[in-house]
Amino acid sequence: MVIALVRSIYVLGFQPVQEDSLRLVGLPDQAVPIVRSFADALEDALPGQVEGIYLVGSLALKDFRPGQSDIDFLAILDPAADLNALPSVHRLVSAAHPNVDCDGIYLSTGELALPPAGKGPSAREGKVVLASGDERHAVTWLTLLRHGITVKGRLPSSEWISADETQAAFHSRQNLISYWLPWLDQRRSLTEFDNWSVAWGCLGVARLHAAIVRNEILSKSAAGHHALQYFPRHQPIIEEALKLREGGPSGYSSTTMRASDLTKFMDDLINSLSR
Repeated sequence: MVIALVRSIYVLGFQPVQEDSLRLVGLPDQAVPIVRSFADALEDALPGQVEGIYLVGSLALKDFRPGQSDIDFLAILDPAADLNALPSVHRLVSAAHPNVDCDGIYLSTGELALPPAGKGPSAREGKVVLASGDERHAVTWLTLLRHGITVKGRLPSSEWISADETQAAFHSRQNLISYWLPWLDQRRSLTEFDNWSVAWGCLGVARLHAAIVRNEILSKSAAGHHALQYFPRHQPIIEEALKLREGGPSGYSSTTMRASDLTKFMDDLINSLSR
């Protein structure tokens, strides 16, 4: 299996980085080949210009689900790096691992020492946008500082990461208004939600609630348990979302009731933060 993976890496056009140059110990077995392929492809495309590679998202928050979770990253590049090389990096990684997205943002040296601002390269679902505001916000900075996994580069520290709890909470509140409220409004007439939407909606707003009221960056699963403490009367739909997150079957006998419960929970949570 390992031999086959190494061969596929060579065939796809990028060379393995030396074993001792990357920190992969402790990562889930299913994530290691993907992270290595990404690091190899990036270094091959920009030799000597990759200053740091960090994992955030579900991997950093200890909630990685094979078959569900993406690989979320943050990479620091030399300011002289040719950003036009990035699309080919993600095409190679997508070809090697077509069932897992490697999503994240690229920053220049020193950018994390400043508050998030402006635009820069981002990758999502195998495609790169060179001038994107995606994920360039205070929650990303704070997640990196508190939970980021170092694959390459120096360890996260407040000495070079300008993380701000207040700004992270502000961004989370804005995200509730700009993304989640419209998301819910567009679906109010539905009498049925698919399993993915139930888990996405319920646990997504729960994560923001934790960031706002407790200044904590939680995984989706941890946010579900947080919501059980703060919204016990919505226990059925929260437990449903957690069960679906684990890949289990629905516990509801009525899809209409499930849709109603999800809408009521999301409304209650959003309204609780506007008082």
